[in-house]
Amino acid sequence: MRLAFFIFLLASQSIYSQYTDVTQSMGIQHLSANPSLMGSGATFIDYNMDGWLDIFMTGGAAPDKLYRNFEGKHYIDVSAELPYRDDNYISSGAIAGDLNNDGCPDIFITSFSPSFPNILLQNNCDGTFSDISNFANIKDISSSMGATFMDYNKDGLLDIYVINYVSGFETIYDENGEFEAFNHTCYENFLYENRGNDLFVEVAQERKINSIGCGLAVTTLPFQGETGIYIANDFGEWLTPNEFYVYNPDSQFFENKAVELGLDYGLNGMGIAIGDYDHDLDFDVYVTNLGKNILLENKNGIYEDVAPELKVENGIADDGFLTTGWGAIFYDMENDKDLDLVVAQGFVETGAEFQNTILDKNKLYRKLDNGYQDVSSEMGINDNGFNRGVLSGDIDNDGDLDLLFTTVNYIKVDDDSDLTFKLFRNDNPQGNFLDILLKGEENGLQDMYGSIVHLYSGGEEYMQYFYSSGTHASHSSDYIHFGLGQNENIDSVLVQWVTGDTTTLRDLPINQRVRIQLKSNTVYEVIGCTDPQDIYFNSMATYNQGCMEPTSSITPSLHRNVRIAPSIVQDGIPINILPDNNTKIEKIVVWDIHGIVLKEYSPYNRTVSLDAFPPGIYFISIELTHNTITQKVLKSN
Repeated sequence: MRLAFFIFLLASQSIYSQYTDVTQSMGIQHLSANPSLMGSGATFIDYNMDGWLDIFMTGGAAPDKLYRNFEGKHYIDVSAELPYRDDNYISSGAIAGDLNNDGCPDIFITSFSPSFPNILLQNNCDGTFSDISNFANIKDISSSMGATFMDYNKDGLLDIYVINYVSGFETIYDENGEFEAFNHTCYENFLYENRGNDLFVEVAQERKINSIGCGLAVTTLPFQGETGIYIANDFGEWLTPNEFYVYNPDSQFFENKAVELGLDYGLNGMGIAIGDYDHDLDFDVYVTNLGKNILLENKNGIYEDVAPELKVENGIADDGFLTTGWGAIFYDMENDKDLDLVVAQGFVETGAEFQNTILDKNKLYRKLDNGYQDVSSEMGINDNGFNRGVLSGDIDNDGDLDLLFTTVNYIKVDDDSDLTFKLFRNDNPQGNFLDILLKGEENGLQDMYGSIVHLYSGGEEYMQYFYSSGTHASHSSDYIHFGLGQNENIDSVLVQWVTGDTTTLRDLPINQRVRIQLKSNTVYEVIGCTDPQDIYFNSMATYNQGCMEPTSSITPSLHRNVRIAPSIVQDGIPINILPDNNTKIEKIVVWDIHGIVLKEYSPYNRTVSLDAFPPGIYFISIELTHNTITQKVLKSN
């Protein structure tokens, strides 16, 4: 008998790991709930433009959350800054991008609820968001799973393509009662054309891209200088297989080229990863599945599945049941120049038609010369849970890629660390790197999704594709990350912009984040703190981001429940914790600027002393039942 309800098991801990689970130590506590075990997305987003990656997380039937990155040491729950959301709404996926070209990333949230439309949160560029969905004409009703951004008509404005899921279930059985086929119906997909001035028009049917496949993942994929849309569909063996649409500007219609390119696999498609895994200067595609996953190698424009010989199918679990793959990304785990592959795994109810495992562990495949090696256990990410999305980003600005796994549960469960999203910090980089942020011209398209970056170093050429979404209902960091191994020089970087322009830059520095702007010719900017008095000062930086957080910029709204005073102290002066009468404190923690916990207090303490510590900057975190408040304190001489 299949289990109707399951609580996650703790993953076994290996002696050595590339990754450290920092979920609790960095203040993350978030659960996504959906009775169907669907959805659960997140996006890395630097919403306040301070140079540190923040995180937006969907909650399904539970509240969505926004976590602010506090100098790579801790995350602060600032969800109170989000607009009100109806309690009956069930969110699913999230992506971030600058839809109005004002320099501040906005958030698009997909709605699993067939009675509620999707949500567009506009970034007000002051640390807050406004829900402009109704004003922007985002009103269509469906059951949406994911979305991707692209400028399909090249008018300098990001458009939104939304994939939708099942509208009606029907299973066909033969005369003996044996399963024969699915005959589900699915909602048509949406294409929201950006008309500027915060107005969108739904044109999917008009552009012939209103697919009725049951979509679970979507992203863009380059094709002959154009940006196509690739969709992974569920129930593809019986309904609509995977699709690949390319816009024809002459006819003004999208054309499905999946069959002619070998991309039309009929799977229970869940997630998509894109990368040049074999280093032959074209882009390959990995698609997850309920059962065996596929790796579609690009062979002169035609795609062939090479997953079996590369040992990345991952179709059968240790107990002999099918695995269920969801989000996936190609990324360089060790900065050794090779693209590794990580896959989020998680059980979902399937009925008797599929016998899929409940104990489904995440997978991490290290790239070798002759294929891939499963290193999930020793790398520390093989978490048992209902995992869904996986996304990468450098949360502490140390030059390697960290991982966030989203999870889902049937119901809302408060304060259960086994059910929360999981944040894994990469603690063992082995090579040099370069991070690239692409930006458009002022007063024009800012987020250049669909662009391709070539990097030349050590007599070799490497290539990365800048795309939105993909994985599953989630969106990784917008920094394009190149691992360089032991190479200490970069000969040049060539950007093939989505606009058709090209930029060539030479002699870029290693181990830096750089900002490249459209039509910048030979100019780039090194991103970092330019303040010589700051502990994060970067002498090479020319574009100021990533300095220490000034105390005054911690918004007062974080302190609605608790006041911490004073913020400047000397020996013998206690710091007072002043909660209101309705606030329950769980723990009080003091930590230093390096993220090291110095002292913990019980929830019954109401004073904190820094007498035992030398003068300097400290942080006090007050862990409440549903969020954490952090304030900087200066101990003077």
